Amino acid sequence: MANGLAKNALGLESVTRAPTAMSRILYLSHDPDQPRGGVNVLYDHVFTLRQHGFDAFVVHATPSYRYRFAQYPVPVIDASTDFRVLKTDTLVVPEDYAAAIRRCRNLSCRKVLFCQGHYCIFDGLEPGEKWSDFGFSTYLCTSILMRQVMKRWFGVDASVVSPCVDTAFYSDEPKPLGPPFTVATMPRKGRRQLRFVQGLLAADGSGTSEALSWVEISGMPQEDVATRLRNAHIYVATGVNEGLGLPPLEAMAAGCLVVGFAGGGGAEYATAENGVWVPDEDVWALAEALEQTISALSNPAAAGLLQARRMAGHATAQKYTRRRFEHELTAFWSGL
Repeated sequence: MANGLAKNALGLESVTRAPTAMSRILYLSHDPDQPRGGVNVLYDHVFTLRQHGFDAFVVHATPSYRYRFAQYPVPVIDASTDFRVLKTDTLVVPEDYAAAIRRCRNLSCRKVLFCQGHYCIFDGLEPGEKWSDFGFSTYLCTSILMRQVMKRWFGVDASVVSPCVDTAFYSDEPKPLGPPFTVATMPRKGRRQLRFVQGLLAADGSGTSEALSWVEISGMPQEDVATRLRNAHIYVATGVNEGLGLPPLEAMAAGCLVVGFAGGGGAEYATAENGVWVPDEDVWALAEALEQTISALSNPAAAGLLQARRMAGHATAQKYTRRRFEHELTAFWSGL
């Protein structure tokens, strides 16, 4: 995530003003030039809250910035201009947005720390610092595992709002599992590991074009991502240090058999029954598992077990519904 808050983006003092009919909820966001799952989640929060009557906004610091990969139309506040925070506002700050965390220390409004990646905690804090040092008293996260980490190491109680798998990804009739196989990958999630695995398979002939074709998912709108996943047989998960790991769930929804890393946070949903999972960052094990999976899928006697895992993965993804997401999100904000 790029671009910190502009020098004058957030006032260092709150502005006292008579409360409006509804207090604002301000989700501070990084300003990336590529699709980012974490930013998509912020936009989904704001869109959903507005659908339920909350006065929510996304706040960006880069002048005239627009996140062109947003799936939903939401109002955006340009914090590079004369932007000030009201005492009646609630700021929602990502755990890795160090500039925002530090600049809101003296603001007297409510501040919510939103953790989407527990491996990124110290992108926003120095060792020994706590979020409470900067006035945070309310915490939000995206997985049960993350809540446990925040409780264990920081002594805070976070509410869980799990992101949903968009309906665009779901396939009612996944492609039949038969050769030649299409393998989808997301290079920005573990590019080095992915290239290593591809090299290993090519070295012994398993990764030839006759056996399989590789399809990359990179820098494209959600609709194109969903189409590529629905047209693939296998998704190779190479993400590491994930807060939850939404791409494997989206691949499961699209009907892919997932082979790869749970990435830490994916331990919430990754089981021996719903994918072919190997230890995180073990490229040798991943290459071996992918080679064996392709071989087994070509054998009708062995393919049944993998088909069962694919269908179990599809069922797993269906637990992350929009209905669940909206319920958890509105319950959290109504509780405040």
